[in-house]
Amino acid sequence: MASLFRPTRAYTLPLDAEINDKDGKPHIRMKDKGKTILYPLSKDGTKYLKPAAKWYGKYRDAAGVIQKPPLSSNKDAAQTMLTRILADVERERSGHKDPFKNHRKTSLTEHVNSWLEVQGPRSGRRVHGTEKSPRKRYPRRV
Repeated sequence: MASLFRPTRAYTLPLDAEINDKDGKPHIRMKDKGKTILYPLSKDGTKYLKPAAKWYGKYRDAAGVIQKPPLSSNKDAAQTMLTRILADVERERSGHKDPFKNHRKTSLTEHVNSWLEVQGPRSGRRVHGTEKSPRKRYPRRV
């Protein structure tokens, strides 16, 4: 089953840490970007846990391997992205694999550069885009 999650990262406690109890668990109260926020403490109580800025998705791909890609900082957008990924995985599992998936992620300049590398040794003349236009060679007479 696919799910969204925000991984946490442990940070060292500041010297002026104010430790409070929330729901029976120790939390640290601190200011972050002008707002007072509560972060939970680690099990040993020496660090606090801060969630990541981005939401991550967790799902099994068509080969059965668990994937955890970063998605978006907005939860609704991350859910939409995960839904699209799951649709692609289901399509691949049913046998409709997209052979051009990697090519769609490649930028157009990389495609053109690779094409120019292939075309370079074959032709003895310059490529169409680099030639001078006929307008510049033969100016209009007035």
